[in-house]
Amino acid sequence: MRLLPLIVIAGLLAATAPVVSQTPPAQATVVNPTTGTEMTTYYMVLLRRGPAWTATATPESAAVSKGHQENIQRLTAAGKMVVAGPFLDQTGAQALTGVFILRVASLDEAKQTVATDPAVKAGRFTYEVMPWMGPKTLRF
Repeated sequence: MRLLPLIVIAGLLAATAPVVSQTPPAQATVVNPTTGTEMTTYYMVLLRRGPAWTATATPESAAVSKGHQENIQRLTAAGKMVVAGPFLDQTGAQALTGVFILRVASLDEAKQTVATDPAVKAGRFTYEVMPWMGPKTLRF
């Protein structure tokens, strides 16, 4: 019976202990024990149609699209863009339009990086950013 109070106290302490995140910190590298592949943290960006999206080709939409492509090239040259590409056959007001995978130091930096995109600035795209573990060897 003397163990019961100790077990109760241990349980209470465990229940109030700080929660440790299972998400590795930005740019942490781990090795997959099954494959031996080095994995690291990237930031996946899902782009969706925004409030200013239109299928109509106008000089303004063409300029925004050109700026979007130039931004992808700029981020790729800077080593921040790992993957970029559109989703196909999507319909609807907030349909997924594309994906970026960024190699940056933090979630905040990923958000700041995406916010520089002309299509985001123009409201043609909205975005969601989330940490993602992938092979350290990813290249654009």
